[in-house]
Amino acid sequence: MTAGFHFALGQELLKEERLGEASEEFRRTLGLWRILYDWKHPYRDNILRFLLYSLIRQDRWQEAEAEITEDM
Repeated sequence: MTAGFHFALGQELLKEERLGEASEEFRRTLGLWRILYDWKHPYRDNILRFLLYSLIRQDRWQEAEAEITEDM
């Protein structure tokens, strides 16, 4: 599956309030994006924002912080 597929699936899961599953799809998307594209690519920030939003909605603050640190 492509990064775009995982991102679209994550968005749908987020709409359905299936936050844990959405977080995993956004994490998969970001992992693929990190392999395929330079860190400066503009979509990368968008993917990270969705991942952080889904983690924070679940009160998974430490994981959100770790994602920010890893992305820097």
